Amino acid sequence: MALRTPPLRAEHADRGAKFTEFGGWDMPVEFDSIRAEHAAVREAAGVFDVSHMGEIEVSGPDAAALTGRLTTNDVSLLDPGDSQYAAITDEEGVILDDTVVYRLPDRDGERRYLFVPNAGHDAEMHERWVTHRDRWNLDATVEDRTEDWAMFAVQGPDAPDIVGEAASIGAGTGDEDGGVDA
Repeated sequence: MALRTPPLRAEHADRGAKFTEFGGWDMPVEFDSIRAEHAAVREAAGVFDVSHMGEIEVSGPDAAALTGRLTTNDVSLLDPGDSQYAAITDEEGVILDDTVVYRLPDRDGERRYLFVPNAGHDAEMHERWVTHRDRWNLDATVEDRTEDWAMFAVQGPDAPDIVGEAASIGAGTGDEDGGVDA
């Protein structure tokens, strides 16, 4: 089976990335050296492509009900731009995965959520949400956006300042999903 590729794979390759398989994806693992990159994250900041994480968007009148019934937290309490960590459980409470649920800006007056399952679980979690939506007769759209969006993590002691500056520079240039154009 062919490895999935992150949306910015060509850009990573152009910048000299070395790649490795992770969770069924061909992901950049280092650019200069692992030691130098480790030190940068410990002392300042590093940027990681985490596009291999799933990205499932749930929208519509029953988006909160569906997502709330399949995770352990009350997502209806989230305001646009907020997020919360939650477990995804089965009917007996067995943890299937953990996730972060984001409340996206409303679209056409309807609530929207993005949840991020771990690498390689996007198809399974998408199917789980669709199956339960249909079983419970809920009015919600469930879209696997994993192949559509790139996702990055900025980590290290300087990360808040770097992200804050990037967000203020990019204010007003993002798309309707709250993203910032790079």
